[in-house]
Amino acid sequence: MKVKRAFMLIEVLIAAFVLLSGVYVAARLQMKSMLRVLGDRDHTQKIFLIKKDLFSVFIDPPEFVPEKPALQEHALVGLKVEMKKEKIHEKSGIEQFADRLELIKVKGSWKTGLISQDDVMLGFMPIPQDTEEKKK
Repeated sequence: MKVKRAFMLIEVLIAAFVLLSGVYVAARLQMKSMLRVLGDRDHTQKIFLIKKDLFSVFIDPPEFVPEKPALQEHALVGLKVEMKKEKIHEKSGIEQFADRLELIKVKGSWKTGLISQDDVMLGFMPIPQDTEEKKK
């Protein structure tokens, strides 16, 4: 009599467990990766909006940048941008240019889920010199 060789039930269950574990790990990594990409895309979008507000000062300079923070809101993406002028610190290496440069600080704040995030960007804006000073 010839004996037929077959898999035992325990072998089939172990193989199924190993296969399902691998699929679960791959699916979990895929999900984490997609969430990370979406979060990074959102963060990059916020950075570009903050940069746009900072560069708008250079493209179309106002008469003055306020000493008190000026708040602008991008309601579509939930971003609050605060722009203010700051003094150049006396111990800074560029303190010698304080009469010709203004330090502009732009801070963007937003919420992602329950987490509050913010980014800060700095820019230097030249102070226009009077024409009388140039003649001297």
